[in-house]
Amino acid sequence: MLTLPQDNGGTVVRMEAQADVLVADHLRKKDAPDGSVSFRYIDACIANGALVDKDEHRIFQPHAVRPAGSSRPARTTRAPFTELDKRILVTWVRRCESVGESINGNVIYQTLAEHVRNPCTTTSCTQAPC
Repeated sequence: MLTLPQDNGGTVVRMEAQADVLVADHLRKKDAPDGSVSFRYIDACIANGALVDKDEHRIFQPHAVRPAGSSRPARTTRAPFTELDKRILVTWVRRCESVGESINGNVIYQTLAEHVRNPCTTTSCTQAPC
């Protein structure tokens, strides 16, 4: 696996901090570092003869809240909003505003975050408070 990138013009480095693309095993998500891509990314780039979109091979881990005082470092980068994220956010804010909820502060955004982390059935979603 290490020779494939080198045989196709890539460079393999020893330290993660020096890597442009961090490759990990998608079958071991819990061990994959944040921002890493599956090794299938290398195969797809070679098959395509050019770089492919990294986001299609990104390894996502379930987001867990970091406990206060934890020695685990906070994330250093922020995931960019997708168009779907923007539509969900705008729809949520408009809905809360239409029922008279304040859109100032963090409460409606924290509620949305909980709602997204714990998806529910269609019936309970329509009855969920802002």
